[in-house]
Amino acid sequence: MSALRTRRVIALLGAAFLLASTPSFAAGDVSHGSLAPAVKLLENGDLEAAEAAFTKALAGELGTQDRAAALIYLARIQLGKRQFTEADATAAKAVEELGRITESRDQAMLLALMIRFEAAKAQGDEAKATEIAEVAAGLSARQDQLAWSDRIPGAFIHKASGTVLPKAVAGLAEYEMNTYDATGLDASVTYAVDDADVKPSEAPSYVTTQVTVNQGRSIDEQFQSSRQEILERFPDAREITTGPIAVVQGQRRLEGTMGVFSVRANGEQAFTTLHVFRMEPDILVRFMAGYPASNAETMRGRVAALMQTMVWPEGATIR
Repeated sequence: MSALRTRRVIALLGAAFLLASTPSFAAGDVSHGSLAPAVKLLENGDLEAAEAAFTKALAGELGTQDRAAALIYLARIQLGKRQFTEADATAAKAVEELGRITESRDQAMLLALMIRFEAAKAQGDEAKATEIAEVAAGLSARQDQLAWSDRIPGAFIHKASGTVLPKAVAGLAEYEMNTYDATGLDASVTYAVDDADVKPSEAPSYVTTQVTVNQGRSIDEQFQSSRQEILERFPDAREITTGPIAVVQGQRRLEGTMGVFSVRANGEQAFTTLHVFRMEPDILVRFMAGYPASNAETMRGRVAALMQTMVWPEGATIR
């Protein structure tokens, strides 16, 4: 296991977006099943009733998938209540359950490991936290391999679409990868700033490129969905501009939709940008970037350089 991957996964395990993604894991599996009443209580903020409901469900007959989901929800509640020993034990049971089923539960497994990681860190057990991170690193590597190949030096190939993303370009360097399903059809690469020619800031600078196959959405539907994500994440966001965008590579003209939003990040004025392209045959390419206003010009150039450098999927643009 490489030290770089372990460090990357430690950062992954500690990130809030993993915890926030638990409902997306559960939504298709439990929203209409036996755990639905307990999930509803949790969504309504009634943690005590939700905890009791998940505990009661676990005492009954549940399939492996529902049992794992209930354990993860219960461990989340325990972690929030700072019951670290209980959260670790509950998440460990979820890991055991998830080990019995297919790779489609890899994201859920990472969530369970994240809870164990946070519990170990909170209790000052660095050795245990590192051990859990190494297990998660192996799982993360397996997920990456579902979607990406690095057989081209200095680049990643998205297997399902043929999109080629550089590992580094114009002061951006690959920081982490995510595979959002068990097929590798939906995956992303996030780039972080890797040089010193930007002004120091508390607001992070990043670019995430996500490639999705067989999404079944129009470009407008995808843009509006992504726009809503930004507005929910930054309730005080101000939409500066939206409109068409084009990337020209030789004889190809790739058309999409873009938006720029003014936000506050760590107390600073910052920008979040969104670019969405839809290609034949039903391939979506989405760029989401964030950076402080003080580095706007530099970061805009970097996003443009990434779009110009990557190899786009073949096919005509669909409007």
